[in-house]
Amino acid sequence: MQKTDSGLYTATTSGESNNNIVIYRVSVIDAVEAPVLTVNSNWFSSDSCTVNFTCRAHELMINSSYQNNRCSKDEVTSHEINTLILDCSEESIICNHSNPVSWKEDRINILQLCDHEGI
Repeated sequence: MQKTDSGLYTATTSGESNNNIVIYRVSVIDAVEAPVLTVNSNWFSSDSCTVNFTCRAHELMINSSYQNNRCSKDEVTSHEINTLILDCSEESIICNHSNPVSWKEDRINILQLCDHEGI
């Protein structure tokens, strides 16, 4: 299918009289583009680590921080179709871009940014 196939489609009966049975609205949606997760700054000491970063895709953007093994999960949506989700684990910052037909993600390894042994 192509975007030009989007529109209203009607199912009708055939015979002496044509009757509309149902009308469907079809929307053809492109697959999402890959998000980009960028580290803006990082700082660590022997007992803490702070990473400031930006997650962006399409016209969506989330700025956040990872501090002391956690960050706040965040989500933004555009036009009720594209969603950008930011989440963290103890090992990674994860940026996920999705819509009803596809999803892609970018991730950054926290352990490499907060490596105390690499000093």
